[in-house]
Amino acid sequence: MGVSFVTIGNFNIDNVISSDGRVKLGQIGGNAVYSAIGTHIWANDVGIYSLIPTNYPENWLGELANAGIDMNGVCKIDPPVDLEEWFFYQPDGSRIDRIYAPFRNYLYLKEKANNLQPNEVQDLLKSIQNFHPDDKISFGKFRKINPLSIDTIPEAYWTIQACHLAPNSFETHLALARAFHARGVIVSVDPAIYTQHLPKDKLAELLKEVDIFLPSQKELEAIFPDKNPEQALLAMADMGPKAIGVKLGGKGALVWDSTRNKMHATPAYPSQVVDLTGAGDAFCGGFMVGMVETSDPIIAAAYGSISASLVIEKTDICMALRFNRYQATLRLAHYNL
Repeated sequence: MGVSFVTIGNFNIDNVISSDGRVKLGQIGGNAVYSAIGTHIWANDVGIYSLIPTNYPENWLGELANAGIDMNGVCKIDPPVDLEEWFFYQPDGSRIDRIYAPFRNYLYLKEKANNLQPNEVQDLLKSIQNFHPDDKISFGKFRKINPLSIDTIPEAYWTIQACHLAPNSFETHLALARAFHARGVIVSVDPAIYTQHLPKDKLAELLKEVDIFLPSQKELEAIFPDKNPEQALLAMADMGPKAIGVKLGGKGALVWDSTRNKMHATPAYPSQVVDLTGAGDAFCGGFMVGMVETSDPIIAAAYGSISASLVIEKTDICMALRFNRYQATLRLAHYNL
């Protein structure tokens, strides 16, 4: 079977501290992985394009492949990575991230019977933030050394229906969006921290190559600090995308539907939250499938919310990979579409 959808982005090794002090060390992660899982929940023909370090655990790649995700676009490349990323979730659903340290230094946390107390979480956070990596390679540094490029995308991936560009640099997003858009591929983009310094003319340059634009609330506020979400979405309404949405975490998503000239709020599906990691990426993967299948941003937002709802109920990556379209479809009735 061929590939109809491709998610493009990064792999990671995650160390997650939940808002209630639960600890998960050395977990497979990355925006390419979770957006692929969000897609895979609805579709069986998804692949990943990413460059990953040579020492990335092979068994994790095998789990993705065994679940049916095409891995021909995942290339191992030097240098190996020494430092993993840490995520500290806050009670309001936000998180502190982009901090790196080897989880091997903190293996004692796995032996702790109970959740970390708030003071222990703060002590751990300070320890990670004060870690001096010297000349060691983090995943962040690896990605700067090895930016994604159209030159290493498998030929079979150019004939897909849709691709999702997970958070990356503005230059990478623009180059990939232009290349896929020119080939008639539906392009979805989840921007990243570059939104903090993105001039409006650069935003317009990107959006004319994009069909689906899905920033988080934080990223949208960075682009339009003087506007509320509704005003910000309207400000982009004529810039090109067929669908523009903002992810609002536990509040769901707000979507602008350009064909109906209508704003629509999609509530988050009520879930039993185990781990919030990957929720936003999974939303984007589901949204992409919904747009391809229905061309309706309102239905696509429901697809995305359901993908996110399943991913945050996972206990591990194997469980997330077992979620499928049957389970997702059962949840569609919640949205009365």
